[in-house]
Amino acid sequence: MLVDNFKPHWLVSSGFIQSIACIWWPQIRKPVGLSSRFLVPIGDDGHLSVIQNIPTNWGLERRIVLIVHGLTGSEDSTHPVRLAHAFVQRGVMAFRMNMRGCGPGEGLARGIYHSGRSEDTRAVLEWISSKFPNSAITQIGISLGGNATLKMAGEYGSSRPAFLQGVAAVCAPIDLAACSQLISAPQNRIFDLYFARHLIHHVRMQNERFPDKVPELSEELLRGRKSLARFDDLYVAPTSGFKSGKHYYEVCSSFPLLEAIDCPALLLAAEDDPIVPIAAYHKIPKRRGMDVIVTKHGGHTAYISNRRDQNHGRFWMDRVVVDWVMGLS
Repeated sequence: MLVDNFKPHWLVSSGFIQSIACIWWPQIRKPVGLSSRFLVPIGDDGHLSVIQNIPTNWGLERRIVLIVHGLTGSEDSTHPVRLAHAFVQRGVMAFRMNMRGCGPGEGLARGIYHSGRSEDTRAVLEWISSKFPNSAITQIGISLGGNATLKMAGEYGSSRPAFLQGVAAVCAPIDLAACSQLISAPQNRIFDLYFARHLIHHVRMQNERFPDKVPELSEELLRGRKSLARFDDLYVAPTSGFKSGKHYYEVCSSFPLLEAIDCPALLLAAEDDPIVPIAAYHKIPKRRGMDVIVTKHGGHTAYISNRRDQNHGRFWMDRVVVDWVMGLS
């Protein structure tokens, strides 16, 4: 489904500029509501850190959302913070999880996070349900977190637990190989270089502090050209049990699992996204319960609108996601 009612702000009209501006655009930096931190066990690999924001008027049978951040992100990234704030204002409890080694989760778990860590989001999802067994939960993933979210739902398939009310994914790289090719294109080099440098620095710092949990980088990776594809091939793959970067992309892309998703699903993407190619989204078969919204503009998880929303400011995607979740029954 192609939706044309999103109009970008005139100052940031291109997808490239939108993708950069969304980080710096004025926005809420801390959700409302009472907050608590928890450590969720993930078997022998350690723990994940999650933060809870709960409305003052929340009841035991009210709904819950679990928000999963994107690449180089954490619980404090702009999208999880904004969404948590919006949901709490609507009376919904919000959990923001930190993927392995991210934010307050540094040093708590063995290994690193990547696009295929559906087992980690599933562990947090099931932990939340054990604490609040009468509440329906919707999982929302941003970018990399969106792919992990869709992969998790597809892996559940018809065995989906009753507490999983739905899943939503914003600009998810559902075809990881195609995403790697797009971000490697010359016009997107700034994003490729940013992610690669950030991840290499992150792993180096983690390895120095927690050498028993995070493997060190190879000299080949440190010396060569910095790119996300190279990082995936020379570090993510060998340290996470994949034969190569190509194998990692094949195993962890959520696209082949979309038809198996057995709960309501929202997929939001933009045609001018410089990081996630749109072609795979146009190949998603139409079926009941799966809402695929593809806009002409919006960039990568940006959607800075020319119109100001009373509740969400300029961030059009926040309204779409919140309204969709609140409409689930």
